[in-house]
Amino acid sequence: MAHETFVNVALPEDLLLRASSSGERDNAILSNRYVLGWPRTELIRELQNAVQQELEEGGEILIYPFGFMRLQFMKHRKCNGYCLHIWMSDLVEENYPHAHIFDMDSRLLSGSMRNLDWHVDPSPDGEHVCYWPEHRDDIASYQRFPGRYRLTLKKDSILRSGDTYTVAKGAFHSSFPVWDGTPVITLIRKTNIDPDGAPVNVLPADRPHPSAYKFTPFSQEEALRRLESALNAL
Repeated sequence: MAHETFVNVALPEDLLLRASSSGERDNAILSNRYVLGWPRTELIRELQNAVQQELEEGGEILIYPFGFMRLQFMKHRKCNGYCLHIWMSDLVEENYPHAHIFDMDSRLLSGSMRNLDWHVDPSPDGEHVCYWPEHRDDIASYQRFPGRYRLTLKKDSILRSGDTYTVAKGAFHSSFPVWDGTPVITLIRKTNIDPDGAPVNVLPADRPHPSAYKFTPFSQEEALRRLESALNAL
């Protein structure tokens, strides 16, 4: 199986991926419009309608092991489109530096976040290693890239409600909620996705990566309760 070269990471030639793109299949209400720059009142109204439609069509709220639960407004995770992330203080927050297989635009709808942008460079004495996930249905197993890598911080930003930020496909970043009693909610737009690609996670070399994890949904009753509470706070 081939894999993609990401910014500043020199990988063996047999791990390279062809760049490709996928067709859009967004939630019919959000469609493929750029809504992140809309006035807040209009955007929240549109988002609430989209959430209702997605749930009526059988959309599932998933828990991710990075500190948030997600409702996606497209057919599957490797489509261009929108995702709603609701960050939860009681979820695991191991959001290490990582690179996406899509260009990401994100608007913070509530709360505050810290976003770190990174250089990741091959280094024989580097203190980090890189992994990519291979997915089978809703199970992700992790494979390690050869070699070691050095992390260098490029930019450290604090984002507040109403702010937007962009992460280019293949660029490394990590983001964390800043808890101040306010729910942390982000609306993300994915474009230029590579459906054959695999994201890259960067971990300390002395920290074993989980061999696999399952994208396990909450009980939908609990997930819906949390979603409703978060949306009511907007």
